[in-house]
Amino acid sequence: MGKKLINCAIISFATLAIAVSVPASPKVDPLVISATIAGHWQTSDLQGAYRVILWNQGYEHVTTGVAAEWIADPNDASESPRVLFTKSLVEPSFFSFAEPKFVQLKGKVRVILSGTHSYESSQSVSCSFDLLPSGVVLTIKPCE
Repeated sequence: MGKKLINCAIISFATLAIAVSVPASPKVDPLVISATIAGHWQTSDLQGAYRVILWNQGYEHVTTGVAAEWIADPNDASESPRVLFTKSLVEPSFFSFAEPKFVQLKGKVRVILSGTHSYESSQSVSCSFDLLPSGVVLTIKPCE
């Protein structure tokens, strides 16, 4: 009886140690369908990565929203990465997009979106945007 109690205590302690040592995963909005690191940016005093997030909204006619984030690298071990800017590329409205494509250009990243019109699925749509290190978005080709 005593040996079983000791074994149970060891197993319980080991389970607790594993549970305590595993960090909690970040919470992700269930509407998010994609979050992709799209390239790197650098200014005179900061550097980091671009992240492009797609999310779906709607029920019968599902539409996709697209946003870009500028995530700054930490300056030292005591800091965490942080989002400096968030810019909307496409609000959920009439389009449903597939995974974006990215082209790293000198000093910027081009985001290329393609998909379909949510109310007329035979109609293709495409658009592209340039993300600049300063938190600026340039519309290269509007969604049409």
